[in-house]
Amino acid sequence: WSGVTCVGTSVVRLELGSTRLMGKICESLVGLDQLRVLNLSDNLFTGSLPNTLFHLQNLEVMDLSNNHFEGPINTAICSSLPQLRVIKLSGNLFSGKIPGNLGNCSSLQHLSINENNLSGSLPGSIFQLQYLRVLLLQENKLSGQLSKGLGKLSNLVEFDISNNEFSGILPNIFGSLTRLKFFCAEANRFTGQLPASLLNSPSLQILNLRGNSLGGSVNLNCSAMKNLTTIVLGYNQFHCPVLVSLSNCLRLEGIGLGSDHLHCGEIPVNFKKLQSLTQLSLSYTGLHNLSSALEVLSHCRNLSTLVLPWNFHNEQMPQPQGQNIVFSNLKV
Repeated sequence: WSGVTCVGTSVVRLELGSTRLMGKICESLVGLDQLRVLNLSDNLFTGSLPNTLFHLQNLEVMDLSNNHFEGPINTAICSSLPQLRVIKLSGNLFSGKIPGNLGNCSSLQHLSINENNLSGSLPGSIFQLQYLRVLLLQENKLSGQLSKGLGKLSNLVEFDISNNEFSGILPNIFGSLTRLKFFCAEANRFTGQLPASLLNSPSLQILNLRGNSLGGSVNLNCSAMKNLTTIVLGYNQFHCPVLVSLSNCLRLEGIGLGSDHLHCGEIPVNFKKLQSLTQLSLSYTGLHNLSSALEVLSHCRNLSTLVLPWNFHNEQMPQPQGQNIVFSNLKV
């Protein structure tokens, strides 16, 4: 059968995602005691997580994302299924708190419970998951401060807590997260300055902190942050000269800094060196000297999206003088 994998007479993989299944999960699943992979994602299942699932003690991958499951996440999920490596429950209607005994899933590498109605703070047990690589918590109602315990997740690669209600300062723990490539904390309530370890992270590729109340200066150590390709810091309370700092990060492909708190003056001449830049958004940043800005940015040969509204007040579009300014790849 399509989506069913057997070894001998035992079903070991049941992969029935996007097959328009609906209703409750069949209780006869309990008989599949050798099942290792269960994928029922992108269907129309309803109700709470059935107790049937917690008898599948050999289960390693559980993907129930993008259904209509509701109610709390059963606290038995880790105490009954100790071999779980992947838990995907995103895109449902789960509510209540994150189970406090997640630390019992000692082999867990991937946890995605984003896009639900979960609330409360992060349980300390999450910081015991030493093999965790992906932690996706975005688009819930989670709150509280980020604990320094996050620094224990030394294998973390992707961490997304955007569109929640987290507050306080960002802990200075990024020096311990030596494999972190993606960090997104957009649309929360964080305050204070960026921690030094975050501004010196050699592994980080994508950083998105848009829509918080972060402030102070942004002194990126571009010689250390050799892998940084995208940085989005708009709608905070940072001070310029953030643009001068960014102009030394030569691998940058995307920059987003829109904010009415910034007064950046002119685009630095050193922006000419950003030959990898494809997307630049600097709305509400108090820019002036449009002629110089266009001349500098025309050297960014790969630039395809340029967003500069609410700048250059009372200036006119410059007239071509001599050789025209050419944006060869500009689409937006």
